[in-house]
Amino acid sequence: MDNLKEVGKLIDVGITLEDKQKAKEISKNRNTHFDDALHVILAKKAGAKILVTRNIEHFADFQDIIEIKYPESI
Repeated sequence: MDNLKEVGKLIDVGITLEDKQKAKEISKNRNTHFDDALHVILAKKAGAKILVTRNIEHFADFQDIIEIKYPESI
């Protein structure tokens, strides 16, 4: 992660109680894992347009919130 910091490509958005509450609500409504919902919330908070992951299946229910792609697809 240090090399990302050096080139100004790492964004630390922090996690607030509101972020956790949103993730809890989303995970409950969509029957998904809290941690995955929190990743989506934080990615959107950071201004991400795409969430890059190898676990596409974990994020299938979030395609309406953020685009999900494999690393080799970007």
